[in-house]
Amino acid sequence: MADLIDLIQVIPLQIVSCELLEDAVASFLQACLACSLLSSMTTKFHWLLHLPFHVKRFEAKGLGRMLPSCFVQERKQKVAKRYPKN
Repeated sequence: MADLIDLIQVIPLQIVSCELLEDAVASFLQACLACSLLSSMTTKFHWLLHLPFHVKRFEAKGLGRMLPSCFVQERKQKVAKRYPKN
């Protein structure tokens, strides 16, 4: 997790490649599964898989490397998420 956090923090400095970020995300998620943390993994863990794509997307649009705020809508989804659970 520390490696992934370090890479996320330097994204705006443009010193980390998206491929390295993808590898770090994959390693982190595999480590979580190896430690039997599946029940502790919230839906926000899934977004890590999309992080490198979004970094590339914002860079391609000429916006540089930035991290968009992606959890603003989380509070609005709580009610909707409550009902589908069995």
